[in-house]
Amino acid sequence: MLIDLGALYGRQPHFRRPNVLLIASLHYTAVAELDAWVLAETGWFGACRYRVKLAYGQYIEQNHLVPAWALRLATDFDLAQARMRGELEP
Repeated sequence: MLIDLGALYGRQPHFRRPNVLLIASLHYTAVAELDAWVLAETGWFGACRYRVKLAYGQYIEQNHLVPAWALRLATDFDLAQARMRGELEP
């Protein structure tokens, strides 16, 4: 699955970043592993795990529910790119 972080969190200037010291660019699409679908009152969510690169050799692991509208199926090219960036295990 792909997560559009800009769609999920909003794009600048209409978004105030959370109080976090290091944060990845929100104009980024992260390749995630979908563990399960969850149905809530507000709709479907995907339980996702993904890594976001912060700096050379530094990654942050994320595990959370992502609304279905922010997810799309990853292509083979997307997976190959994520492996080259170190976001997925080879």
